[in-house]
Amino acid sequence: MPPVSVDGAIVFAPAGEIVPAALRAVRSGATVACAGITMSAIPAMSYEECLFHEKKLRSVEANTRADGEGLLREAAEIPIRPSVTTFALADANDALVALKEDRINGSGVLCRRLTARLHRARECRNKILACSNIAVQRGACPPKPQEEPP
Repeated sequence: MPPVSVDGAIVFAPAGEIVPAALRAVRSGATVACAGITMSAIPAMSYEECLFHEKKLRSVEANTRADGEGLLREAAEIPIRPSVTTFALADANDALVALKEDRINGSGVLCRRLTARLHRARECRNKILACSNIAVQRGACPPKPQEEPP
């Protein structure tokens, strides 16, 4: 058990006996996700220790490597074009207004230090990272920008 309550837990192990311990380790309102492809039976547990205070127990679909590769092939064929808009931390209010007015296409990200030049480079880099994260075929992403030292 951790020395303090944690915000959430993911159980990857196929051992159901870990689930009650994970539920006891999370804070009030937290979620424990069971992410194994298979799992042994979850033993009986104390409601007060494991589920009281709005703790949540969820199962998530776990797929095989082949399933993931198939999904990434489909994503490359569609093609998915991720979009990231960065804002300087000082412009957080502008970012919130843009979000409220539905003017952000994709994800909006706040950055601590962001000059106009770095802003453009960071947007380009974020697009490249997003492309590589969905594993599109080689050559589908623009070249990596050269970022100036801070």
